[in-house]
Amino acid sequence: MVLVAGGHDHDKNALRSAHLYNLNSDTWEALPDMTHQRDECAAVAAAFGRGPRPAVLEDTRTLLTQAGSGFTASMLRDIEAGHRVEADHILGDLIARGNKAGVFTSLLEVAYCHVKAYEGRHRKA
Repeated sequence: MVLVAGGHDHDKNALRSAHLYNLNSDTWEALPDMTHQRDECAAVAAAFGRGPRPAVLEDTRTLLTQAGSGFTASMLRDIEAGHRVEADHILGDLIARGNKAGVFTSLLEVAYCHVKAYEGRHRKA
């Protein structure tokens, strides 16, 4: 499987689309808009009584996806700089809590797999 997600267009606008390519079947699958992943995080937090207020979610979406925004997730900045990341402590914890609460975390699981692959390559470098 290969995940192709996000990036920027020629005007530096953040892209929200994500697609999964299956090497075995030579097919592409459109994944939910990447804002859905933030919704998975919010759903896990809400399942444990810590859900963010709607206004906070909307402000965060705007900061991260607004055309020309310079804001990015801290984990992305760490990856771009070649630094260590906390896949288990952040993504792994959200997935484990989501599983415990019965919250669907498919995009978090895809992100976790990719970040773990990054960690594996980075450790060898």
